[in-house]
Amino acid sequence: MPTFETAVLLKSLRTDTERTIGIVKNNFLALSADDLNWKSHPDKWSIAECLEHLNIYSRHYLTAIEAVIQANADVSKSDAAFKSGWLGNYFAESMKLQTDGSIKSKMQTPKGFNPANSALNTPEVLQNFLAFQEKTLALLTAAEHVNLGKLRIVTSVSRFVTMKLGDTFRFVIYHNTRHIVQASNVLKLLKKR
Repeated sequence: MPTFETAVLLKSLRTDTERTIGIVKNNFLALSADDLNWKSHPDKWSIAECLEHLNIYSRHYLTAIEAVIQANADVSKSDAAFKSGWLGNYFAESMKLQTDGSIKSKMQTPKGFNPANSALNTPEVLQNFLAFQEKTLALLTAAEHVNLGKLRIVTSVSRFVTMKLGDTFRFVIYHNTRHIVQASNVLKLLKKR
């Protein structure tokens, strides 16, 4: 399993999150509700659905991350290196983009995390998404003072399946990046219609 220098990993994840915030602010905030809800095909997601999917994951993971960091802030000490776990690394790497910036492969979305064909309040979706990204940045800062390898987060798969905190951050942020690319691709198609 890969080992990361903790400070370098957290800085990289912060950069990815800041890039995501910039893309959403620069490319999606000024769009109309109709544009945000536009689909290239009935089976495809709109920009708003991509962002709401990420909001659903953020509600689960950021709440769990915050609780674990707060509960362990005084007892867990940061370590200079973080060694990924096999399951966490698998989940994180499955979300990571190809080296050319493309999405690796299509995946089936779990039922409770699929926002397709929902009546979405697009200003609220955008506002929530940006708030979750700001919270992610704050949690990355807080994570500088805890051990990314010893603290564990319950996954959305099952309460019996956990990942190391470092892998959870990787999974969530790579997942965000993956769906921001998807939303950006929808925008490209929208502009061509």
